[in-house]
Amino acid sequence: MDKSNPSLYRKAIGLLRNFDSGQMLRWLAVYRKDSRCLSFVSGDRLEGESFREAIMREVAWELDVDRKGFLTSKMAQLNLEFRETLPHSSTETHYHVAFYNVEVYRPAVIEMIQSRNDLIWVTSEEICNGATKLGVPFDATLTYLIKRSAVIQHWESADSQREM
Repeated sequence: MDKSNPSLYRKAIGLLRNFDSGQMLRWLAVYRKDSRCLSFVSGDRLEGESFREAIMREVAWELDVDRKGFLTSKMAQLNLEFRETLPHSSTETHYHVAFYNVEVYRPAVIEMIQSRNDLIWVTSEEICNGATKLGVPFDATLTYLIKRSAVIQHWESADSQREM
């Protein structure tokens, strides 16, 4: 393997939060049928585009909502850049990710999220454990990035309301 030219993983990752769930903080996960795991809304940074612009584009597209239906932080919660071969991989990769807090606050957007089977509000503990309480796994790379960055701590939210 050519260590001087690793593959590139460059994404903006949305930390879509909802404090209005009737209890405590929840994070929005997306169930990916192709990989049969949960992930977060994320997007590759296109040419000439900032990480913030990338996540705004992806949230609007993935949720099929107007950009006025959510707020995106002006600055990344955390930027993370490193080269490594992750435990679940055999290839060295150059990781460059930016985590952005995204608040969904409009009742119509929250109702739409609740009506979709591929979107689920999860707790910090489930994310950090790498699976929901019912055993639905999170994407291994996402779980690794969350743990490495400590951008989400396991104690931040209570038990899930809606389990998958």
